[in-house]
Amino acid sequence: MSKAVVFCTPSYGHINQTLAIVEALTQRGEQIIYYGTERFREDIEATGARFRLIPFDFSPVDRPSLTLLACLLAECASTWLPRLIDELRREAPDYVLMDSVCVIGRYVAAILDIPAIALISIFVVQRGTIPFVGLTSLVEGARSAEAVRALLRFRRLSREIAETYGVERLSLPIDLVYSRADLNIAFTSELFQLHPERLDGTYRFIGPCLTVRPRDRGHALPPLGDRPVVYVALGTVFNRDQGFFRRCFEAFAGADFTVVLSAGAPTDIASLGPIPGNFIVRNYIPQIEVLKRASVFISHGGTNSASESLLNRVPMVVCPQGADQFFVARRVHELGAGVWIRERRPSARLLRKTTERVLADGRMRDRVAEISASFERAGGAGRGAAEILDFVARRRAAPAQVRDRGALSSTGEREGRDVAQTDRAGAAWTADPLVVPRSVAYTLTMSAPDPVFTKLMSLLDSLRVQSALVTVLELRLCEHLDRGPATAAEVAQRAGIAERAAQALLDALVALDLVQVAGGVYRNGPGADAYLVRGRPRYLGDEQVGLFRAQLPIWSRLGDIARSGRPAHASDSPEMLAFWTYLTPLIARWSRPIAVSAVRTLGLDRGEPQLLDVGGGMALYSLALLEENPRARATQADWPHINARAREAVRAAGHEARFDRIDGDLRTVDFGAERFDVAVVSNIMHQGSPAANRELLGRVRRALRPGGQLVVVEFVVDDGRASPPTQLLFNLDMLVHTREGKSYERGEIERILADAGFDGTRFVPGHPVSTLIFARRA
Repeated sequence: MSKAVVFCTPSYGHINQTLAIVEALTQRGEQIIYYGTERFREDIEATGARFRLIPFDFSPVDRPSLTLLACLLAECASTWLPRLIDELRREAPDYVLMDSVCVIGRYVAAILDIPAIALISIFVVQRGTIPFVGLTSLVEGARSAEAVRALLRFRRLSREIAETYGVERLSLPIDLVYSRADLNIAFTSELFQLHPERLDGTYRFIGPCLTVRPRDRGHALPPLGDRPVVYVALGTVFNRDQGFFRRCFEAFAGADFTVVLSAGAPTDIASLGPIPGNFIVRNYIPQIEVLKRASVFISHGGTNSASESLLNRVPMVVCPQGADQFFVARRVHELGAGVWIRERRPSARLLRKTTERVLADGRMRDRVAEISASFERAGGAGRGAAEILDFVARRRAAPAQVRDRGALSSTGEREGRDVAQTDRAGAAWTADPLVVPRSVAYTLTMSAPDPVFTKLMSLLDSLRVQSALVTVLELRLCEHLDRGPATAAEVAQRAGIAERAAQALLDALVALDLVQVAGGVYRNGPGADAYLVRGRPRYLGDEQVGLFRAQLPIWSRLGDIARSGRPAHASDSPEMLAFWTYLTPLIARWSRPIAVSAVRTLGLDRGEPQLLDVGGGMALYSLALLEENPRARATQADWPHINARAREAVRAAGHEARFDRIDGDLRTVDFGAERFDVAVVSNIMHQGSPAANRELLGRVRRALRPGGQLVVVEFVVDDGRASPPTQLLFNLDMLVHTREGKSYERGEIERILADAGFDGTRFVPGHPVSTLIFARRA
């Protein structure tokens, strides 16, 4: 008999399925201490576990934002860890059970040096298993200013915790879902999981673990009659969209089926207006019970809700609201178990039409039955408990030098220790990936590849992937698919290329999760539709083709550049002028939200401000200001050929009369004296040395009126140069393209600005890779 402690994010979506595992363990004699909040006390105690209260207010956790959740968890850890660690040292637990997102459990396992077992209630998310374009949905939901404050606080607290306890430092909220423990229990089946083949041998898929919750017993299911039942619910977090409920009233009023609508605890049902006669509306519905009668489930696509629906063989209409729900919607759609409605505010007509289609589709019910059977075969809570007990017993018996520690590692530290242990392990190990360094297990069985090797091979293969994507853009393959699904031969005919080439490129797009194939017919997936079709708002751009060709010979010379310390080409060479011609429009498109944010943050949408846009490229900041404020004027300083293109963009927008140019080399051009109220220096500092930047910013200061404001946009590296990864890798770009440029640390930028005569410096993240830096002329 062993003792375990449990830590879980305090929301129903994360806690529900852990309860069945905990109950199965207590029934096998395990002592379980489950830390939770008061509203889950009854559910937890019903499992036989000992409930202990988390001394922290998690009431905002039901707000749909990963950033805010990450900040709350970091705040809880920061205040609670000193007392918690003392308490647990007295308890001496043998292992930690933790919701995969709950960083507190990861910290405890690392500090106490005991095994960590993750209980994963969402899709397993590891780098490489989920397309990057989908991950943005995980961080939606907070107002931008609030999210920025939460992000900054999260990073500060994570740094302090890492320095205090010697654990991994988390840089971004998304690191919470990129977690990985010593053993990972996923509450789904391999069939339903996205890309299970890309995961290592530490993962066990046991299917959904659903139980009748104590709170369900106080909510009897109302009489449903003999007609088909359509169930509507948006979960426990994303259930505040009263407009959605009213559109359901409009869609299904008078239909020949009964609609059961769970409005959620926050909803005042009376405020929804008249309820149609074929509707049953309650604040809370016992979901598992109603799904036993339902014919269709109209859902937000939460992982628990989808699991409960599919386990009960109910096809779905999925209207994702945020978080991981877009992944669920995609998988339900791919497997033919339902329909994904992509509109964020679906009309009543679309809801009615889609629901009737699902009701009538017998093949869809067959696919749902297959998924349900895969859930049942996975073993459930009984198998999960057996896997945990077997793992703990083998970890206890394994020689200390081959125990695979590293619950807190998500970036390779753990894998590095595995490799380092290989030679020391000697003959003590077996070919079990739970106790053997994975590099050894891979050599023996090929069943659990070393993640470091896998990651390196993927990186070395990136040229092939990049070449394929650029060629797809060049040939407009996804635009041809946008005309309608097609076979490889039909795509070849549309694109005017060889059928063999079309097949190879389509294979690549399928491998990259951008295109879907069924029965030899190809269609664009969500990623291709959003990013690879010209005319879409997020289209990657034709410039990618020219940029790739301009850069390829440069990167192939990286070794020579490293030996000489000199860039591939002079900054004013034809090669670099061509490079900037392709890159500048891309920067303009990607950075527009940052520019608008800067204008509004500084209040430039009011009054008659005069802007100096230093190195403005396609007049990004000038256009943002001129469009936001009809009384503003802007002057851009840049190379003559870049300024010519900027002027065309401003003319096309109708603002040419308020736009001026200063043509010349930024290293020497005179910006004038006390002419401007604000200056923007966007993506310029990294191209020069500290001395060159001080000189440039000195001329910018001279051009500002007293008290004038400065906006710098940069790829900022944390002091100490340990993170973030993208900004660190960007330093290679500076090596190959500049003589003295670099990715600057935060402290370096502060000192340069102070030396140039600016004060009041503050840093505000404005983009996944860029930081807005505000300062004022001293």
